[in-house]
Amino acid sequence: AMGNSVSGLPYEEGERVEFRSHLFDLSAGSKKTEEKDPVLIFKFKFKKSAANGRDLAIAQRSLTKLRSLKHPYILSFIDSIDSEEDLILVTETAVPLETWLQRQLDAKVTPNDIFQEINWGFRCLLMALDFLHNQGTMTHSYVCLESIYVCPNGDWKLGSMELSCKAGNFEDESFLRAHNQYLDRDYLPPERDRFDDLTIQRAKGAIDIYSAAVCMQKVFNKLVDTPPQYTKYLKAM
Repeated sequence: AMGNSVSGLPYEEGERVEFRSHLFDLSAGSKKTEEKDPVLIFKFKFKKSAANGRDLAIAQRSLTKLRSLKHPYILSFIDSIDSEEDLILVTETAVPLETWLQRQLDAKVTPNDIFQEINWGFRCLLMALDFLHNQGTMTHSYVCLESIYVCPNGDWKLGSMELSCKAGNFEDESFLRAHNQYLDRDYLPPERDRFDDLTIQRAKGAIDIYSAAVCMQKVFNKLVDTPPQYTKYLKAM
């Protein structure tokens, strides 16, 4: 329903946003201020007491991990609530990449025009990964269409940090190993098929680069044939 208050947080909940996730419902929202600044609201689909432990652990982790990361091409954390029964994450306003793509296609934007925006989007995505891999010495580990968001200004941002893993951090590596298959098979690089303790140290950011190439391929498949200038890079990735 329009205009629902989000329990315990100073936001109004607006329209539902199409989103493929078995953990979160997504809706547009706004701050309860004069300016009514737009936000994006992720709501855990289950009451916490009814959720299974795996889903709850992954969802809670997406809140804490996102809160700790700041970068121009990582979805900005604004607020969260982790109460007795509810789990809610509030971020800057954006739409999931798949929703954005569908809107472009519905609006009959020419593939050439979309391509300009996608070119920029891929650059944003790779800069976010570069930051994680080199400044953060971590892998994102969940790069897929569902983890990429498009902001009103056309910037693409990486979200869904639930599997992010700092190299050499025992807790992170154990969590990733336990939930490795949470990333859809399509995106899983060969290194993650036989997961062992050294996978992350050895593979470094390569596991994300593989997944990013799959994302790019899927984006092109929805629009047009892969532009020839991309082919050799996608192969290398």
